[in-house]
Amino acid sequence: MDTIERLAGMVARNFARAGLILLLVFAGATLLDGLGRGLLSRPIDGVRDMGHLVVSIALSACFPFVLMERGNVAITFMTSLVSNRANWLLDALAAILTGVVIAAFARQFFIHALDLMNGNETTPLLRIPKAPFWLLVAFNFALASVAQLIVTIQTIRGRHVVNASEHAGAPADVV
Repeated sequence: MDTIERLAGMVARNFARAGLILLLVFAGATLLDGLGRGLLSRPIDGVRDMGHLVVSIALSACFPFVLMERGNVAITFMTSLVSNRANWLLDALAAILTGVVIAAFARQFFIHALDLMNGNETTPLLRIPKAPFWLLVAFNFALASVAQLIVTIQTIRGRHVVNASEHAGAPADVV
């Protein structure tokens, strides 16, 4: 399992890097578009057209990494009130529920992409088909589901478990 975890972590990290690079490129294009509009009265065709598609891909590419690194918000105000066993059960339940929600997102994005494909929907200005972008978002969430499955298995095995003694004195909403 350690090899799978390392490989999944590497894939997740590289997807997050690609998402960040995509987001930075889009931010640069948006800046140039704004300058072109303001200074030359000439926007860059398609920047607004592609914005929601590019940002959706970039952000969804970060989900597997965030989940693998346990970068999501954990509310741990109960850790000092219950036993380590109860903390383990709460962590396991939270991991399972997170996995279910992420898998549901993947499914819904896939259905959305198929609807866009069946409707031959395109961007308004450039007429680029929208479906491939949303298929990529669905794929990113499918990878996030796999990442969360690994996290769930780790949690159930008792690895990386949050307990009260690890975080004594830490604010409950930060841990």
